[in-house]
Amino acid sequence: YLEAHHAISFKKLIQENDKITSAYDWLAKTLEQTGDTQGAQDTLMKAVSLSPKAILRQKALGDIACKNQDYDTAKHSLKAVVSQGKNSYLKSSSDYTKLAKVLIDLKDVGESVAVLDHATSEFSRDKGALLNINLAKCRAYKEMNDPEGSKKALTMAIKLAEDSPER
Repeated sequence: YLEAHHAISFKKLIQENDKITSAYDWLAKTLEQTGDTQGAQDTLMKAVSLSPKAILRQKALGDIACKNQDYDTAKHSLKAVVSQGKNSYLKSSSDYTKLAKVLIDLKDVGESVAVLDHATSEFSRDKGALLNINLAKCRAYKEMNDPEGSKKALTMAIKLAEDSPER
């Protein structure tokens, strides 16, 4: 009940001033909580069209598009996140691995490996990031029917995990 009431409030706010992008963000969160993931995605797409350089909004759109199995939208959004995040404190290796997974789902495994190779150079000093990147590479190489590449990535992930027992 409370989520439905909040959704109505955010919709009224957007009707009064459709340039308040944070209202779209909150409406999307509310719709997702009520199970309306497509409504949440549609709402975030409107907000992104108004403010395409908002990295956190693009991340949210990428995440909800993945939930909705709309991999084309997820790819577009996550590419924007990676591109815009290059010089941002919001840059995260998980953005690269999410994009790589979406590319695999779209059967663009070659581009997925390229994204992961770029992530490897971007996060070369972060063992936790490299662990996750190598696990994603393992899947990518498996999809490419490259057991040697997959084994190499898995071996590197195991080595990183052994070097960092807390992981």
